[in-house]
Amino acid sequence: MTTAPTPTFRAILATGATIAGLTAVLSFSPAGRQLASSAEAAEETSSESATTPSSPKRSPPSRLRSTPSAAPPSPPRASRKPSSLRSTRRASMPETRLARRFIECWGTVITVDAPYDADSAERIGGLLDAALPGLRAEAERIDRIFSTWRPESIASALRSGARTPVGLDPADPDEAEMLGVLDALERARQITRGAFDAWTAPGGFDPSGYVKGWGAGRLADAAVDYGLRDICVNAAGDIATRGRGPAGPWRIGIEHPDAPTSLCAILDSADPNDLDGSRGGVATSGFTRQDGHVTVRGPAPARARQATVVGPDAGLADALATALLIDGRQGARWFDAFARTDIRGYRPVTRWGALLVEGDSLIRLGSCAAGVEADG
Repeated sequence: MTTAPTPTFRAILATGATIAGLTAVLSFSPAGRQLASSAEAAEETSSESATTPSSPKRSPPSRLRSTPSAAPPSPPRASRKPSSLRSTRRASMPETRLARRFIECWGTVITVDAPYDADSAERIGGLLDAALPGLRAEAERIDRIFSTWRPESIASALRSGARTPVGLDPADPDEAEMLGVLDALERARQITRGAFDAWTAPGGFDPSGYVKGWGAGRLADAAVDYGLRDICVNAAGDIATRGRGPAGPWRIGIEHPDAPTSLCAILDSADPNDLDGSRGGVATSGFTRQDGHVTVRGPAPARARQATVVGPDAGLADALATALLIDGRQGARWFDAFARTDIRGYRPVTRWGALLVEGDSLIRLGSCAAGVEADG
């Protein structure tokens, strides 16, 4: 969906790895700092550039986002003792083999990446080219339904009061889509105990804190349907992955909030061997003007400086990151309670994890309690 043109964060998917096996770097940029493209960002942070397709001339603003990390951590509980926030300089980027395509929609540029090797380069490129029109049409359909910047959208009708949820027709495909998202929004509100509530955003109903991550997941699923088993969709920092990255799990570096050339952590978006399938989602929220998802908390400022959530659902990760930004470490209780619901007999460790930056502390929750921290 189309979003406001002036948020204070930029998410830039680097063209290569900065630490061994790292797939993507999600960049933080205060308002006014201009990074024209992901290719330029790579040139700023490395003396070597990977041989991947160049990006468009603009890199649109977004909230800060994050990435998944390698070894599955053991205890599914919050890390109550925060570590100091450290950083590591980005190393020279080794060559990565990623075929990349772009979709301009939702007020941003969406990147679609698929790994390839020497034997599959032509086939993967052909599959991406064949999938692109369908992925673009799906992105535009999502925008038509959920954008609060389009007066004819269902979201705008709900926002203005012209429509109500009870008046939506489940027999209509677009309205049925909205009803499904409304159910997911209510679930996010209950999980976060009111810290995330799409109905209390400034100006009225606004599903954007969930829908962009959810939309990235929809595009990733559509890419799989086109034959792209391994895929990463980055919707301006809301990341959804399926399958494997170029060298195993899809790995994403979380940029240090105070140092644009440094990382504070590395995460894996998903375990490629998970019995429920390798579905990953990563979202990071930082200080933006989109700060209206506060209900019972009142208008108090956010307690955390930055919040990252990783899990199997990119839309829910997006919403939970927003809520943790509001609640900070006080959100550890509801997050830990939710994360435990993901444990199964065949999966002793939750797939849900979070990283919070409060002051100079890095607080780890859920699966991130034993995650990978950038050495400094």
